Amino acid sequence: MAPPQQVRRDVGASGHHGGMSTPRFPVAAFLESDEPLAVVPLAEAEEAAAGARIADWAVALGASPDGSSVRTLQAGLAESLDLPGNAATNLDALADTLRDLPDRAEGGAGTLLVWTPAEGLGLEDDGLGTLLQLLLDVVDDIGRARLAVLVASDTVARQIEEDEA
Repeated sequence: MAPPQQVRRDVGASGHHGGMSTPRFPVAAFLESDEPLAVVPLAEAEEAAAGARIADWAVALGASPDGSSVRTLQAGLAESLDLPGNAATNLDALADTLRDLPDRAEGGAGTLLVWTPAEGLGLEDDGLGTLLQLLLDVVDDIGRARLAVLVASDTVARQIEEDEA
């Protein structure tokens, strides 16, 4: 498995990838780091999740299989994680319920949210950029030791790799 690509703060929907870095390292190193979010190609997500479980992290699998708008991505993520209330329709409610995600797991080192957005979405897509920023903000709010995010996306992984070349 090629190691995940790390993504730093300030994910922009404008197509600008400034502030992003993708040093290559295994998932265990990502989980031990302070970085809030990493990106892996879709084919590597399952192995990364297994590595997180071995490292005593709880794993929450989220997906937004359809659409590119904030609302469709949000609804897919909320529904796949079985989030309560109006998390599927209200961004503040989504953030609140994501902050509670680590409380679902008993014990363990933390919770890794593995999110698979709709195929083909890239960093220039407003919906994806908005939700990535929301996820980063949630991790910032509750602390990296409790929650980390792994985005499984061939498109985003390729964009970051090309940006670094």
